[in-house]
Amino acid sequence: MTRKQWGIVLFLAYAVSFLFSHGPGILPFNKADLVLGFPVLYLWAVGWYAVQLAIVVAAYRLVWKEEEE
Repeated sequence: MTRKQWGIVLFLAYAVSFLFSHGPGILPFNKADLVLGFPVLYLWAVGWYAVQLAIVVAAYRLVWKEEEE
């Protein structure tokens, strides 16, 4: 894939992860349930932040690198 194609794919992936971490995707998990002592909402948000971090790292390595001569 070209850098431009990677950029489009990573942008779309980041947009989806942003919606799930901040937008309507978070509503089904807005409960008082606990998993391993942590609120489900907290785990949901931290999980999507990890996905966003992975997307940014992938963009750094695949899209934002300098041109090779």
